[in-house]
Formats: sequence, C-alpha cells, structure tokens
Amino acid sequence: MKSVYAERHATRPAHQDGIQSSGFQIYRQERSGSYVAGFQTNSATVAVKAFLAEHPAFEGGDMHLWSHGEQRICASVKWAISETTLSLPVWHRADLFYDGLLAMIARRYNDACTASKLTPKLVAFK
Repeated sequence: MKSVYAERHATRPAHQDGIQSSGFQIYRQERSGSYVAGFQTNSATVAVKAFLAEHPAFEGGDMHLWSHGEQRICASVKWAISETTLSLPVWHRADLFYDGLLAMIARRYNDACTASKLTPKLVAFK
C-alpha cells in the first residue's frame, strides 16, 4: 500500500529557491478579527521581501505568511508595547520566521539593507 503522504509530496516540483512551488500568501487580520488574503507569489525570496514590507491593517494587528505547499504559517508578526516619557504607548514590530530557509532569506535581506544604509526591518528568528 502506497503512502498518501509520500505520494502527495513526491509529485510537487521543487522551486528554484529550494521551497515547493505551491506558493506563499500574506494574510492580514482586520479589526473585526477576520483574516484577509493579500499578496501571493511562488517565489520564497519575493514572499519574504513582501512580508517585511507589508503593514498590518492596524497597530497590533496580526499578519502571517502562509505556505500553501506545506500548509502552515512560515512567518508572523509579534508586537511589543513600550511607553514614552509622556506615558504614550509605542508599538514595536518583530517579524518571526518559523522556516529556516525563509529566515536565512530575511537575514540576508536585512544585511543588504544595512550595507546599503537603508533602514532594515527588525527580524527575529525562531
């Protein structure tokens, strides 16, 4: 008896980035709590760059990078709140990557931004 898992995964062609070509999609949380599908691509590099450039729908809003090939969240946004000297809340965004290859792409992109004196994104790696 053939394994359905092995058969399903063996038929997918590998993408040039080393990730399955089933694609990535960014989902943003609306204030109502529902998620809206956004940018979609088959390239891991383009997906990471788009995720880092994308803004949540509101401060503190959730955002995910979904892998259709792996059927899981590959990256998400985490928020921290600090206060100014005037006791005003300030939101700080950190991008968490749960996939090693996507984390490496994000780190290289962050390093390239630093080298070219652009403002890099704060990226956390898990």
